[in-house]
Amino acid sequence: MGKEYKRLNLNGNLEELPEGMKEEFPLEVYTDAFDEFIGRELPMHWQAGFEFNLMERGTAVYRVSGQEIPLLPGDVLFINGGAMHLAHGEKGAAVLGTAFAPGVLFGEGYCYRKYVHPVLAHGADAKVFPAGSAEAEGIAREIRALHAADTKKTGYEMEWLARAGNIWRILFPTMESSGKESSGGENLKILRGMITEIRHASGEMPSADDLCRGAGISRSTLFRLFQQYVGCTPVQFMNDIRLAKAAAALKGGRSSIADIAEECGFSQQSYFTGCFRKKYGMSPSEYRKKCMEEKINL
Repeated sequence: MGKEYKRLNLNGNLEELPEGMKEEFPLEVYTDAFDEFIGRELPMHWQAGFEFNLMERGTAVYRVSGQEIPLLPGDVLFINGGAMHLAHGEKGAAVLGTAFAPGVLFGEGYCYRKYVHPVLAHGADAKVFPAGSAEAEGIAREIRALHAADTKKTGYEMEWLARAGNIWRILFPTMESSGKESSGGENLKILRGMITEIRHASGEMPSADDLCRGAGISRSTLFRLFQQYVGCTPVQFMNDIRLAKAAAALKGGRSSIADIAEECGFSQQSYFTGCFRKKYGMSPSEYRKKCMEEKINL
């Protein structure tokens, strides 16, 4: 069986639905090795819960609610619930992470209202703890312990909860109010709707005017939202969606490159080839050949 790239499990609103998180115990650990994702990219998404990412090796750049955050080995990144984010890692880069639902530590009682809800409702969308800081070392220690825990051992859930609680105890004193319930929330809601429309387009991608009409915004607002939160223009974002679909087709299908280009919305194969090379560092034919060699060598 050929090598498969990993994909995040996203619903139509770009919310990640972690496959390793149980409904009855919404706490998970994960490793994101960027080489396992197409283009070494984690696509735009958000989670209802909290994420803590430890840069285990290599470097990566995250974009969280429009803020570009470079991570170096040993850095720890907290991503708040509901914050839109994406990431791109260098070759060999990987993060160790843990994610958990807001209510997993304290339920919905007094401690939730005092220590969790203020962060979820008013806290910054992201916070970085630099490598070597007491906070980064403390959170990293707990993340590694979570990953090392024996999940076949009776009571591992209690150990996980204790570790997650230790992480939260380190985080909470560092959080500051950021006006999270201001216009930024409405802007992200509009952006999510437009991105969902783009991702679900079965044929021709919507035009900028189509997106503006559907969202009830001006062209200047459209381009500002994409530039601020995604880091590119709407056209560039649509091209990335097309190219990701093309890469999947090249890896797993037998259609000609010309047919794939047309099916993915590129009317000129030369333009498709140029865009593909710019994103993936090789031509479509070279990419297909590389994927076939990987299958043979498995």
